[in-house]
Amino acid sequence: SAAGRSRRAPTRGDVVVGTSSSERKRYQRYLQVVDQACRFDTFSLDELKDRCGDERPAFVTRLVHQLEQDGLLARSGPPGKPSFRWSGGRAEFSPARWVEAKLFGGSLSRSPASDRPRERLLARGPADLRLAELLAILIRSGRPGESALQAGEKIAAHFAGQLHKLPQAGRGELRAISPAVQTTAYCQIMAGIELGRRVAEALAGQAGRPQRRISSPEDAIAECRERFSVLASQATQEEFHVLCLNTKHEVIGCHRISIGGLDSGAAHPREVFRPAIKEAAAAVILVHNHPSGDPTPSRQDLAVTDRLEQTGSLLGIDVLDHIVVARNGQLSIRQYRLQGGHSVE
Repeated sequence: SAAGRSRRAPTRGDVVVGTSSSERKRYQRYLQVVDQACRFDTFSLDELKDRCGDERPAFVTRLVHQLEQDGLLARSGPPGKPSFRWSGGRAEFSPARWVEAKLFGGSLSRSPASDRPRERLLARGPADLRLAELLAILIRSGRPGESALQAGEKIAAHFAGQLHKLPQAGRGELRAISPAVQTTAYCQIMAGIELGRRVAEALAGQAGRPQRRISSPEDAIAECRERFSVLASQATQEEFHVLCLNTKHEVIGCHRISIGGLDSGAAHPREVFRPAIKEAAAAVILVHNHPSGDPTPSRQDLAVTDRLEQTGSLLGIDVLDHIVVARNGQLSIRQYRLQGGHSVE
């Protein structure tokens, strides 16, 4: 390979102002490899690794691939033994600026405290933060060349006007939007969304409304419409819940029993009545959702209801009703059977 013209050695003065000692060392490590690559017109990975001395081969390979992804290097030759040459724009290419952008570009740690999402949340409260800032707090740390806030901006822009789709986004989908969303960041985002859903559900069920006495299917439907509004409209899986009632048929507890299809395993009598026995409940209302949006009960729903009514009778705990909640409405299975309704397959 023909060696190109030599470039100046990196100096401490190239490092972004405000970097720590460890960051300066990391900067110099990156810059040393890129500077050596700039000494070639065309090179193979083995040639560059030899020139970089004791540097880890995997690190050298990663930097070459980043240069290639940025359009600065072009690959040629067989897949197993490629060679790389500098593409257009090499004359204007600055190794120092490229490394700075990769390591420090958009770094939140170098932003004024008043501009950082966490500091803004502490100073002004979460309601004052934009969606991108809330996401940045959950993502926590960015990647070379992209801060957590920049990642949050990308995700917020992608789901603009359709935020309700974010809970269903897969890990690969979010990572494709921003490389900062690795496994940990993805789990934190999904955990934050689920926590918000549960808090909203709890608020809907308990937010200062008077205690309702359940004396009819209409009362049971009204109670579940308010208490499980988020579950009915947003959940993508079936969930099975139990409302525990006292002797006046007032709700004294709400418990989620299972997530998944409503079958004999998910709605086992032992699990269903455990919280009712613990709370000394006189009666229960069974509740589950239909993610399809249609509340019409299936044959399985009716069979599970029959089985739990029989178990409740043996335990001395009345099953007042089984309510199905969905986007298109709520349905009382007790009322449905009295009206001669038929199950769907």
